[in-house]
Amino acid sequence: MTVRIAEVHSRLKSARVAPERRAHPGPPADRLKRDATREVAAIIKHAKNDSTKKPRGAAEQTVADVESFWPKMDAQARQRMEQLNEAFSLPLEKALVASDYEVLRQLPRSEMMAGLSRLEEKISEGVATSELETLRRAGCSRQVLLWLLHWLSNEPIFPLLKNWLYEPGVRTVERLFGITPKQLEKLVTQVNDVATQVEKVNRNFEFGILLSVAPLDRLWNLSHLLRVYAKLLQDGARHFGRGSDIYHNIAKARLTTYVENRTGNFYDKEVAALVSSVSGKGGYDETSHRVWRNKHYARLKTVDPLLARLGKLLPQLPEG
Repeated sequence: MTVRIAEVHSRLKSARVAPERRAHPGPPADRLKRDATREVAAIIKHAKNDSTKKPRGAAEQTVADVESFWPKMDAQARQRMEQLNEAFSLPLEKALVASDYEVLRQLPRSEMMAGLSRLEEKISEGVATSELETLRRAGCSRQVLLWLLHWLSNEPIFPLLKNWLYEPGVRTVERLFGITPKQLEKLVTQVNDVATQVEKVNRNFEFGILLSVAPLDRLWNLSHLLRVYAKLLQDGARHFGRGSDIYHNIAKARLTTYVENRTGNFYDKEVAALVSSVSGKGGYDETSHRVWRNKHYARLKTVDPLLARLGKLLPQLPEG
């Protein structure tokens, strides 16, 4: 059974109420609604009788099967949802990484060179210069390694970030969201409840068919977007709050990914030595880093999609 949706829209729009004598006072709205409904019913009935005919050219691209209307809308929605889910993969973590690239873009060259030099001094003070050289000979860029270490420093390296990032993480729900864990839990429930109600309204035919027309079709995914937001709140509480060292975890993930991509190996001993030297954590060794990697790396290894290009954004350091 096929129905010309454009024709339905046209007839609904053009429906007129003929002048009439009313037996009772009040507007003729009932008749308008009744006549419009009859128009739509007539079109659908005609479509049933004509269901075996093939579409006639490009104009028939507007033809939609009433019985498959929701599946088609759902298919389009699923495609947009997949794109949305991809965009919302590690969203908070990737936002932090994006901020790091913004810092890189804004830093004056003199401040950048001074910061990288300070990191190299800290590595020397931590007796990890040989590990830095090992990674350099294995194919890593010295300046990229140094840049990726700045989040792990126990002291501000770049003035632009002196009040941010130079600590292990956010650590608490209250600091991240400005509300208590109980308030957050209640908010998540409310957002999901609204999503359910929005989905129900959007699937009502009279309103849903209006949402099939651009640009309103973007609102078809509103319920999904609300659920994504609710999940974002939950993930934020889990990975940023509750004592998590999220800043350090992201920094270690970027450093580990870079070393693995450049060398084909993890070099746990060398990476751990660099982390220990700049963070001041003397107990962070090869075993500690391997334990960290087994716990966090699989989730965070794709947190920096621009990592392969980082070397081109950094100035060359003098040898020595």
